[in-house]
This record gives sequence, structure tokens and C-alpha cells, in this order.
Amino acid sequence: MTFKSILRTPEAQMTLVLLVASVLSLVFMGSPIAAPRALFGRSLSAIPPSMFPAITITLLAVLCVIALVLIARGQGRCRTHR
Repeated sequence: MTFKSILRTPEAQMTLVLLVASVLSLVFMGSPIAAPRALFGRSLSAIPPSMFPAITITLLAVLCVIALVLIARGQGRCRTHR
């Protein structure tokens, strides 16, 4: 199976779209998230507000890479029972 034939499957195409979207989201993470409020020079929260989105988007990117590897190895396809 060649790389081009793998990319023709809808599963691989959707996984690639999600991978590109998650990487772009990580790159531009600072733009939509506002800076935390400060009270007397100290932050009101213990963690920065971009921590949770960064963790979830990173996990999404890792899962997309794993899914693409499984699709390339042929283990990502559904098998029909006859």
C-alpha cells in the first residue's frame, strides 16, 4: 500500500485534517485566550488559562499521529464479518 492510496481513505483524510487543525491551534494558542486577572500583582488562579486547552490539543495531535500509523499499517480499517 502506498502513501497516496492510504490518503484516499476517508479515515486518513479526516485524521489529517484534525492533525493540521490541532497543530495550528497549538501554534496560535495565545491569540484567543485572555491574560489572567491579577490581584495585587498575583494571579487569581494557580494555573495559566491556556494550560487545559494546550493539554487537550496536544493529546488530540498525538492520537491523530497514532491513528495515522495504525491506518498505514492496515489495522485501522473495519472488518466485516461474513
